[in-house]
Amino acid sequence: MMARSAPIPTPDPSTVIEVLRRHEPFASMDQAHVARVVAHGTVVEFRDGENVLDTGESPRHLHIVLQGSVQVGDDTGLALEPDLPEGSLFPLGALLSGRAAGCPYRAAAATRCLALPADAFRELLDQSPELRRFCSERVASQLEDVLEAARGSQALRRADQQPLSQPLSRLIRRKPVTCGPETPLGAVLEAMQREEIGSMIVCEAGGAPVGIFTLYDVLFRVAFQQPDLDQPVANLMSREMVSLAPNAPAYEATLAMARHRIRHILVVEGPELLGVVSERDLFSLQQVSLRIISQGIRNSASSNELVRWSAEIRQLALNMVIQDVAAEQVIKFVSTLNEMLTRRVIEVETAGIELPGVRVCWIGMGSQGRSEQTVATDQDNGIIFVTPEGMEPDRVRERLLPAANRVNQTLDRCGFPLCKGNIMAGNPDCCLSLEEWKRKFARWMHRMDAPELLNATIFFDFRAIHGDPAPAAELRDALHALIEENRFFVKRMVETALDNSPPLGFIRDFVVSDKEGQPHTLDLKVNGVTHFVDAARIFCLTAKIHETNTPRRLRAVGRKWKLDAGQVEGWIQAFYYIQGIRLKAHQDQIARGKPLSNRVDPDRLNKLERRILKEAFRQGRSIQSLMEKLYQF
Repeated sequence: MMARSAPIPTPDPSTVIEVLRRHEPFASMDQAHVARVVAHGTVVEFRDGENVLDTGESPRHLHIVLQGSVQVGDDTGLALEPDLPEGSLFPLGALLSGRAAGCPYRAAAATRCLALPADAFRELLDQSPELRRFCSERVASQLEDVLEAARGSQALRRADQQPLSQPLSRLIRRKPVTCGPETPLGAVLEAMQREEIGSMIVCEAGGAPVGIFTLYDVLFRVAFQQPDLDQPVANLMSREMVSLAPNAPAYEATLAMARHRIRHILVVEGPELLGVVSERDLFSLQQVSLRIISQGIRNSASSNELVRWSAEIRQLALNMVIQDVAAEQVIKFVSTLNEMLTRRVIEVETAGIELPGVRVCWIGMGSQGRSEQTVATDQDNGIIFVTPEGMEPDRVRERLLPAANRVNQTLDRCGFPLCKGNIMAGNPDCCLSLEEWKRKFARWMHRMDAPELLNATIFFDFRAIHGDPAPAAELRDALHALIEENRFFVKRMVETALDNSPPLGFIRDFVVSDKEGQPHTLDLKVNGVTHFVDAARIFCLTAKIHETNTPRRLRAVGRKWKLDAGQVEGWIQAFYYIQGIRLKAHQDQIARGKPLSNRVDPDRLNKLERRILKEAFRQGRSIQSLMEKLYQF
């Protein structure tokens, strides 16, 4: 069901119009039509993580993002595409086709939307050609929008077993339904309804396809234009068709749909039309793959089963890297699946533990807390608990530690090595009451020595993973208050971050180290990614922003401090580019049977890769320059 988001009074209409005018289609629409959107809409607010629309729910509103962002997932909870930013409209496809939502939408941050009733939206479609054109083009491009995310779902098995590698002939569900060019439009519509099909292939007398008439045409050429039903279908059919051989792999059809912005591929062998493969057929393949791994994790009843699924996640990551899937998508999918796995490990290993009245929150720290895990990642986790009045923390800790140790050992078997610094929930120093955590953070800020500054880079990225999230939110508020009271600690964090300079040379492109066993190498994590991670953390701690993910941190602080949006996106692109080089290095190391390392020899990169890497390091220098400018003590 739609989240119960409290309607709030609509702000000054001119303010809402100003926001809408920054984005299409409203920038091109008649001013009176935009004013009508605002007059009929209601502003609603959603908390971070709150559902906006569930899978299977019939949408009653068109939502327009005014502030914040919305995550689009599938029925497994995985994100299928980048978050919808300010100005986005959703769910267009479901509203235009009169169907239920095919995936869930939830706020990816504190978000404000303008909710326009579905009836008012449909009326406006009839009146505004700009809105009608925008909706047509947007729905047509949805496959292309999610293609990068969908690619990752094929990597659960070896290449010859991947769903998108199977031939198109296996996807043909029935013989094609055809008609002649002179068939009346009314007869075609009746046949499509009777046969329950989404497309009619128009063929000449000899059987050669000359056009296609789809539900898309029904919506935009029949429903909107209301043409004469006695005219021949040839007048309204689309002549742009793409055909592939029956042995062509499914991924070729996916790419063709994205390239040509179409929803159907004809499967032909010589002159013979064998069938039609639709966008829905291809998406069903991809979603099955995602369900396999997510349902497998959820249904696992033992640690041994979870260990097997962890291997599938690693193979997923490696296959995505091999397929050149963008680093942003690889990290998003891997982090999401790892979190699902971690939650299930906790559930399995803590089954039977009863602590009446005790609120327990398992937290991830480091890269897990930031949702930035790659193939090479160890454990950084802990527990926050809140005891009822009269109960001592030591009593709760005594009950939790054995289970926490089992969780750590199982995660180690799942490929997340035990933390060398012992930052794990099984360590009594990381299994603390909420008040004990507050005192620990306060003590670090008072001491301000090197170990505590190092701890801050790991612990301060904490995020609720399992259990009651409220203690983590309260600890984050307490941390922000401590930061505000301890400006000298901020100064030390800034100084420590600035001590780690990007490895750029004056004569040669890069300053490389001669670390034993790996001469002439760069550490892409310490001397690359860390520049952006450290700056984003410091920015958000001082700006009192709860976000922990580095790109989302940068965007959030950019909005709050009104930083140049192009500059912010440049930092994020540089961050992901360096992450992509790391991922490729890990994949290569695994293929050659080498231990995983974040060090690479820049001479092994091609000329273009070196040039872009150098520019990425310059972006690291840019964000450090801003940090140095902002924090003048």
